[in-house]
Amino acid sequence: MLLVLSMNLQAFAQINFEPGYFISNNGVKTNCLIRNVDWKNNPTSIDYKADAASEIKKKDIGAIKEFGIENASKYVRFSVKIDRSPSDINRLTSNRNPDFENAILFLKVLAEGRANLYKYEDGNLVRYFFSRENQGNPEQLVYKQYISSPGNLGANNYFRQQLTVLKSEAVNQKTLEKLEYKQKDLTSIFLKYNGGNSENTAVGPAKQSTASLNLKVIAGAGFASLKVVDSYQTRDFGQDPLYNAGLEVEYIFPFNKNKWAMFAAPVYQSYKTNNAKIGTVSANNASLNTIEIPVGARHYMFLGKTPKIFLEAGYNASINLGSNYIQKSGFYAQSEGRLDTSTCGNFFIGTGFDYKRYSIGFRYNFKRNPLKHYQYQGADLSTYGITLGFKVL
Repeated sequence: MLLVLSMNLQAFAQINFEPGYFISNNGVKTNCLIRNVDWKNNPTSIDYKADAASEIKKKDIGAIKEFGIENASKYVRFSVKIDRSPSDINRLTSNRNPDFENAILFLKVLAEGRANLYKYEDGNLVRYFFSRENQGNPEQLVYKQYISSPGNLGANNYFRQQLTVLKSEAVNQKTLEKLEYKQKDLTSIFLKYNGGNSENTAVGPAKQSTASLNLKVIAGAGFASLKVVDSYQTRDFGQDPLYNAGLEVEYIFPFNKNKWAMFAAPVYQSYKTNNAKIGTVSANNASLNTIEIPVGARHYMFLGKTPKIFLEAGYNASINLGSNYIQKSGFYAQSEGRLDTSTCGNFFIGTGFDYKRYSIGFRYNFKRNPLKHYQYQGADLSTYGITLGFKVL
């Protein structure tokens, strides 16, 4: 069901094709509309249309040597030597020298002028390249962490020496010595150098996705379905309403047009039922008071500049505040137990709509067994409901 819903939402959601261009291998420049996904990892192909009414076509890195999206980004194809040494501390070696390999890549232009700065990103791998006028293919700026001695880390900061060619009135030795291998620091140096030596400065992304942190007040209502099973019978407690309220913290990632987010939403939740029936006896009841802590990932699909729909999935943990059930099979036979959701998390899926400060979402929580601590009993507890949210930060 969710897969069908996802396909429908994807079809309905806006696909951003923005004015841009590409240059073919023969040097011909084609103005067109390019699908701007605000790449986190450097792309190897683009989707484009001749105009808004045209069909979508594709060009890969072997067919074009440059492309750009107006007021967003520019990529140029180069044949370069790149060091892919890992930065994960558990995979570092004692070799301080870069291990170069040949590659044909689209490099993202961060600054352009007398000196050019480029970026390549692939997962956790981030490398910067630079070139000067009439130099040809860019050279990687070298920064590499390594194990200098048992238990100690060292860093090869050769990039600072490479950039001494930029020394000028605008860029002095002291500035270079403090330079970090970060986009902000490197871009600043190139802007200063180009601004002091050329009318050209930077053509990097004029509008770039940035990370953001949202805080929401949320409240919701839904239904819980509970069944208790033992060696003799299954008792169906039916469906009864549940209520919850709490906060949600959401982190929106700074890539792919801010379409991806992680969230955590601790809420107080209350559920009570007494409507189960077994034959002619109707004397069963259950209550559940918990702190639910769903943590998950969310994918947004924009319907315009502000309204957007989302899909989400994740895992729900729980803190038990006081829960029990009572089962009566007759006038005298009675059993009692404690429902403990803290021993059984569960997965969830959901969808919803977000507009400015307001949001509404539907979430389904898969079954869990709050009686797993009992040897001869078990339970199936599943919930679903609607949640309203208001962004306060």
